[in-house]
This record gives sequence, C-alpha cells and structure tokens, in this order.
Amino acid sequence: MMPIGYSFADEASFTKQVLDRLSREVPELRIEIASPLTLRINQADGANILQANLDRIFAFCAKTAEQCDAAISQYVTGVSGVVKDRIRPIEASMIRLNVRPRKALDSAQQQLPPDAPHLVLRPFVGELALTAVLDLPTAMRMLTNEDAKKLGISEDQVIEIGTNNLRASLKPLSAYPLPTADKSFRYVSDSPYESSRLILHPDWAPVAKALGGSLLVAVPSSDLIVYGRGDSQLAVDALRTLVRDAVRKTDRPLSTALFRWTESGWEEVR
Repeated sequence: MMPIGYSFADEASFTKQVLDRLSREVPELRIEIASPLTLRINQADGANILQANLDRIFAFCAKTAEQCDAAISQYVTGVSGVVKDRIRPIEASMIRLNVRPRKALDSAQQQLPPDAPHLVLRPFVGELALTAVLDLPTAMRMLTNEDAKKLGISEDQVIEIGTNNLRASLKPLSAYPLPTADKSFRYVSDSPYESSRLILHPDWAPVAKALGGSLLVAVPSSDLIVYGRGDSQLAVDALRTLVRDAVRKTDRPLSTALFRWTESGWEEVR
C-alpha cells in the first residue's frame, strides 16, 4: 500500500495517475489502462506503440515515499521520449550501420511474426554481421525493409547511406594517437557506434601502414574499439587477454574476437 498522504493508495489509482501525467506529455496519443500497473500506449489510430509496465516504479514509491513524485516525473519523461522517437518521421540522415553478433540478429528476427518486416543486415566478418539502425535523439532502433520502402530507397542504398552517415558522425581515426612502444594498444570510446568503425575498412589503411602493415582490432563492446600492433604472438595474446577482460566488465558485450587488417578486408585471428 502507498504511504498515507499520497492521493493513490493502490495499484489501480497509481496507474491512473501515471496515465494522466503521460497523457499531458503526449496528448496526441491514446493511452489506456491494460491492467493495474500496465499501460498501453497507442497512436491516434489505435496502432500500439508501447506497453508501459509500472510495477518497478510502484514498488519504489511504496518504499520511498518522499522521492516518489520525482521518480514518476523521471519515468514519464523517459517514456514520453521513447514514444516520441518511435512516432517521429524517419529520414535518411538518421540511418547508421552497426556491427552485432549474427546469432543475436537472427534471434531477434525469429522472435517476430512471420509476416513482420525483416531487419536490414548483411554478413560481415567472423561471428559479426552489420545491420542498419535509425539514430534517434534518445535511442536507436533497428531499421527494417518497410522503413526503407517509406524512405523510397533500396536495401543496398540503406547500406551505402548508413556507411556514409556513420563515417560523418565519428571523429576521424587521424584525430587519435597511434599505438607506440609505450602504449601498445589504443582505446576509442567516444561514441555508441565505435565498434562500427570496423565497417569503415579503408579508413584503417593509414593506421595499418604506420604499424608496418600489422594491425589488430577488437570490439569488446558496442561503444569501444581497441587496436594496436599485431606483429608477434605475444602481442596477439596480450590483446586477447585484454579483450576478454573488457567483455566481462562491460554491460554491452559484443565480441572477444580479434581481427587483422588486410588490403582486401578483415580476417579473424584464430
């Protein structure tokens, strides 16, 4: 039960109050109570956008009455931001490419109904695939073939546009110092798309040349890329240990694989 002093004393009244506050934030949408502590957020035509579950914030409010109002405000702001992103008209300028484990992408597609739009993706290297996403103010979401149709472009054009937009959104590699004898490996983590630098294979040519043609790269998490000289087994082993440790520590693990730059593309180091 809610502490005395709050205008809601049970799950149903709490749900109604959150609904009212969300409705003020996004008045253009239809929000309805699906069940106590569950809201269904729909577009004006009734198409469902999101289901909002309130059980965690209700439990927080039950334990921490003095912080409840601030918590609800933060929740409403967060949910309304996500909803606005989902209904925002899409533009080609939003397209980015991402690298992700192929198994995870296949699993995400399989969980959708058979007639659902399919994700735009391509095989890449090793266990990784590249996929297109829409870069939104508060999040990113997967881009589908239906999105491509709305934009009037082919899936091949999605890949081309996404590559160009990705390159334009990232600081150039030349802005970062090269690995040295004192610092064998360099880390770049300035963007949530850092791992996608793998897609920009030609951009790595000057780095590989500066390292005598022996460049190793790893992407332990989606927002981190590590690279350095890979001209000895000692260097390979050191990077492999570093990457495995980074994967264990991150909440966005991507891959423990190492990739060697060649003129024709990346090769996974076995």
